Order: sequence, then C-alpha cells, then structure tokens
Amino acid sequence: ELPSKCENNYALYILGGKFIINSNSDAISSKGNLIIDNGTFDISTGDDGIHAEYITKINNGNILINKCYEGIEGASVEIYNGTINLTSTDDGINAANADLVNHPYNIYIGGGNITVNASGDGVDSNGTIEFAGGTTIIYGPTSGANGSLDADRGILVNGGILVAVGPMGMIETPASNSKQCCVCYGTSGSANSQLVIKDDKGNVLFETTSPKSYQSVVVSLPEFAIGNTYSITTSSSTQTFNITSILTN
Repeated sequence: ELPSKCENNYALYILGGKFIINSNSDAISSKGNLIIDNGTFDISTGDDGIHAEYITKINNGNILINKCYEGIEGASVEIYNGTINLTSTDDGINAANADLVNHPYNIYIGGGNITVNASGDGVDSNGTIEFAGGTTIIYGPTSGANGSLDADRGILVNGGILVAVGPMGMIETPASNSKQCCVCYGTSGSANSQLVIKDDKGNVLFETTSPKSYQSVVVSLPEFAIGNTYSITTSSSTQTFNITSILTN
C-alpha cells in the first residue's frame, strides 16, 4: 500500500487496456505517482519506457518494452505481479530523481516474472533494493563500468528467484542479513549458452540461456539451504559448491 499522503495524489492510474506506444520521449510518464493495475503494453521509445517522478507501482499486467533508454523508473519502484520483459540501452529498472533531496529511494520486487536485458545497470537504486518474491532474471552489461545490480544503500534478498549475470568489475552482492541464501560466482559464460543450476541429486533447479556473454553470476533460489551442495554449469565450466552462510562467494 502507498503512504496515506499519496493516496489522493495519483497523477496517472491505469486500470487495464491494450497499449501500443512508439514514442521519442517517455512512453508512459507521470509528474507525480503512477499505478498500473493491469493491461497489455507494447512499448518502443527513445527515452524511458515507464516513468514517474515519485512512485511507480505495478500491480499486474503484461509489459513488453522492446527498446528504451531506461525501462522502468521512479524515485520508488514497486512491482507486485505481472510479466515484464524489457531491453534498455541504459538502466533497466531505476530508482532515482535528482530533484528530490534526502528521498528514501527504493526498489521493491515482491512478485511477477521480470526479465531485464540492460546495457547499463540492470537494477539500480540510489537507495535500497529488496527482492521478496517472483522471478527476476537480469542479463546485465558486458562492460565493467556498470553492473547487473547496483544499490547505494544495500541489497536484500528475502524471497523469490534472483539470477543476475554481468561483468566482474562492478559486481555488487546482496547483504549478508538477507533472509534467503545467495551465491556469487566469478566465471565466464559465452553468449547464447546455457546457465544451469542443480542440487546434489542432479535435479535442475534453474536454467536459462543468456543472450550475452558474462563474467559473474549472482543467484538466489528458495531451494538454497545452508549446509547443502549445488552446482553451476556455464559454457566454460561446472562448479560444485557448498552453501556455508547466507552469502557464499
């Protein structure tokens, strides 16, 4: 729920519908708050796909952002459900607003199926990031100047599936006080090759094909448990590891 001071200040509220937008500037933009409750969106833009100056809240919907500068942006971004696929030339999901002073910037992902293919930071917050549910897959940048995950005040993984591949130079790991175990692995993977995670019995827990090369993997799965053994297979190697704590490097 939004803070009470914002309840009567929605600048844009989308209940549903079908939207095909091809724009030079922001495709969907609000000077205040933005709520998307449902709908189907097919977006191509020269700037942001979905943007609000304050809160961007997505409760549901099928959102395809084929081309954009930044995908989803707000001083706070909250995603609770829906299917989101976005490709950006800069940040994929971003919590920022240079006009606000001392704002508690945050990104909260509590559900949904989210795929980010970003040339800049994959998920970037000027404050905090929390993953609490859903599935978030991030194919991050290939250059070291950006990272798949970037938060000025820390990253918590408290639930859901998180898989982020990207460069090594700017890798940022979740906090050790997360509730769900996270693994950070330095490796090499080639474009269009499979990334597979298995338990010690050989059961596949997660697999994907990365459209781009990468040097690092950050992964958190609900099945991960301290004391158990798992493996990660990339195009270059298979690494078996034991989870010894909430954060295993």
